[in-house]
Amino acid sequence: MKRLFLVACVVLSISVCLASEKEETTFRGAPPEVMDAVKARVVQFYTYFKEAKFRQAEALVTEESKDLFYNAPKKPLLGFEVATIQFNEQFDEAKVLVNVDTMSPLMGATPFKLPVGGKWVWVNDNWFLHMEERKRESPFGEMKGGTGAPQGVTAGAFSGQGIKPEALQNMYAVETRQVRFPGGSDEPVERSVVLHNTGPAKLEIEKQGADLPGLTVDTGEGQVEPGEQREIRFTYDPTVANLTGERDIYFGVLPLMQRFAIKVLVDN
Repeated sequence: MKRLFLVACVVLSISVCLASEKEETTFRGAPPEVMDAVKARVVQFYTYFKEAKFRQAEALVTEESKDLFYNAPKKPLLGFEVATIQFNEQFDEAKVLVNVDTMSPLMGATPFKLPVGGKWVWVNDNWFLHMEERKRESPFGEMKGGTGAPQGVTAGAFSGQGIKPEALQNMYAVETRQVRFPGGSDEPVERSVVLHNTGPAKLEIEKQGADLPGLTVDTGEGQVEPGEQREIRFTYDPTVANLTGERDIYFGVLPLMQRFAIKVLVDN
């Protein structure tokens, strides 16, 4: 039986602004020795949680954050991976993004990666996690009317019962959900839709299901960076196969474990 580890819900209430590098210019890379020092502390912190050593983990938070840390409830955690670390110009503050492997009853039995941000500060010759109490905080960026979650994620998206699916759904946006091709064409015709990454994590778009003769789908190369967009191209070639009517083409969004459909219509 799989062993489930516990991690404090503190990872869902860490005070941090998860802006992309394009949006936040004061945070940048650091000398390797500084980067390694922060990463070592972050890895140690999350390893303590993975081993359910919460008292040891408390030693890695700032003094003013200890009450918040102590009173935080717990959530399941299966594993973690440090994704990005960005520094201010003085190299005494770092924004850290960690991909946490977790499970939620609302998301089924399949583990998924949840991006979680944290603010680490240089105090007394070492790095410590700093937390701030905010009633409308989440790991996803700026919320409407609040702070800490991307636009579109509303307060209450996270609760003691787990992560609501709409919180993950709002981490990306598709401009249109259908493409239309003319009938009777004797040469290839191209259409496209645009997906926007509105969250703090890099996304991967993958086409699902079998290929449709006469229709080529291109999701582009590599990951979609936070704040950027990806054009998904559809090319219908009637010389390969003659299509009519409408069909749904499905796509997966990783690591969010989300799925969306684009309706393809071919006129008679």
